[in-house]
Amino acid sequence: MQSLIQVNNVTKRFGKTTAVNNVSFTIEKGSTVAILGPNGAGKTTTISMMLGLLEPTEGRLTLFSEDPKEVAVRNRIGAMLQEVSVIDKLRGREVLELFRSYYTNPLSMEELISVTGLNDEMLKKWANKLSGGQKRRLGFALALAGNPDLLFFDEPTVGLDITARRNFWEKVNMLKEQGKTVIFTTHYLQEADDFSERIILFNNGEIIADGRQMKSSIMLRHVASPSDPAIKML
Repeated sequence: MQSLIQVNNVTKRFGKTTAVNNVSFTIEKGSTVAILGPNGAGKTTTISMMLGLLEPTEGRLTLFSEDPKEVAVRNRIGAMLQEVSVIDKLRGREVLELFRSYYTNPLSMEELISVTGLNDEMLKKWANKLSGGQKRRLGFALALAGNPDLLFFDEPTVGLDITARRNFWEKVNMLKEQGKTVIFTTHYLQEADDFSERIILFNNGEIIADGRQMKSSIMLRHVASPSDPAIKML
């Protein structure tokens, strides 16, 4: 299968701290991959480098065989990060229209509203006045605005209740059925097991396991503390 992402011997240091240490992996087109591990394992740093938001200290990453910062690459990806930042003094609909204008083949407003569950009230509100849950929906819509081939979700369900989590993953499953490639980070065992075909397990900035349909409950016992949310789900 075609490899969309190639990560080759990538290391990221912040001063004397090594956040990611010599990791390598490839991700194939149409796959759904969970990057699993406890807090501080290097998951978000790895995602940020794949998005071109951080430069690796050593090694190389490519998306669609190009540098992640290339405009042609960014036109084909969407991302929902942990913190959803919104633009002041724009309404929800205006924010969506602005982001759609950045892409050559954006999803229609009707499709975005249907997939993400945004309603007229949310779209008419000033974006900075939306509740936390409404901002998450808007962030989801922004990730989909360009009709991307490749989607990144960084801890997408942190802070959501059980119903909201279930609704989110139902929407992601719809995207998978359309052939989208989905990468998400999580420290929740059940999410990694239920919604990915492959798990890449991080700990202390290194990949300690990588495989399909792995039993994450066994793996995580070696890397997570008893207080970690993933352990509580065992």
